[in-house]
Formats: sequence, C-alpha cells, structure tokens
Amino acid sequence: MKNILPIAAVGAAGLLLINFLRRKKAAGENLEVLPVKITIDTPKTRKANYLRIFYDITLNLANREQASVNVRNIFLTVRTNDRNFGNIEEALNFSVPANSEKQITIKASFFTLGFLGLVKDLIQNGLNIKVNVSGYIDTDLGRVNINFDKNIGGSVSGQKKNSI
Repeated sequence: MKNILPIAAVGAAGLLLINFLRRKKAAGENLEVLPVKITIDTPKTRKANYLRIFYDITLNLANREQASVNVRNIFLTVRTNDRNFGNIEEALNFSVPANSEKQITIKASFFTLGFLGLVKDLIQNGLNIKVNVSGYIDTDLGRVNINFDKNIGGSVSGQKKNSI
C-alpha cells in the first residue's frame, strides 16, 4: 500500500501537467485578433507639420480557452493597394486571461509622400482601396499569424441616381 501512494501521486501530477499543457496549446492556437479601429493622432501629426501621419491601431485579443496567453511581441505590415505603408514592430508584455478579451493600442506612422502615391492610384483606379494588415504576434505558446483584408470604397461614376 505504501508503494502505490507515491506512484499514484506521480501519475496524477503527470495527468494534471498534460491537461495544463493541452489547455495552453489550445489557447495559443485559438487566440483571436480583431481590428477595432484606426484613429489619426492629429496633435502629433500637426506637430510634425503633416510630413508624417501618426495613427493608432486598436486591436481586440480574445482568448476563449481555459488558459491564459502571454503576449510578448507584435509585428505587422500594412499595405494599401499593394503599396507598403510600413512595418509596425512593438515589444509587448501583457497577459490575456482565460475566457476574456483585451484591447491594445499600437502607435504607428507613415510619411505623407507615401500617401500621395496612394491618392494618385485612387484617381487612376477609382475609389477602390484594398487594405491588408498581415504579420504575427509572439506569445509564450508560439506565434499567432495575422492576416486581415478590407476593401473600402467603390468606383466613381458621373451618373446621377434617380430617386423614387
């Protein structure tokens, strides 16, 4: 009887560890990253004499699993109509608890001259804007890939719509 108790304790501890690791793996694989909003930082942009546009990207990280996820780093590439608007890399250190959500705001900027190239494309191709944000978030459980596509606008037409 004395020999069974230590073996049972080690077996139970092993099962608990395996269960914990499975929950952590599921949390890392199922972390949801959704864009909430993008806002222009007008005071900072004014201070830069509009040569650089400063903006904030707010993301919502949702963890629907039974284990927390520790976020360490984020890297994003922002492209508009196949033009690179720059990379965003930020070292982070926070946790998204189990069964919860957390919003983060990342500060970024781009040169105004890059925006002028986009305006030229919009004039040539109509008001079709394709925005792609791709990259990854490094967590204590591995890397979570991010890829968002958004189409904004439509074509410009000189015809007037009839009202009913």
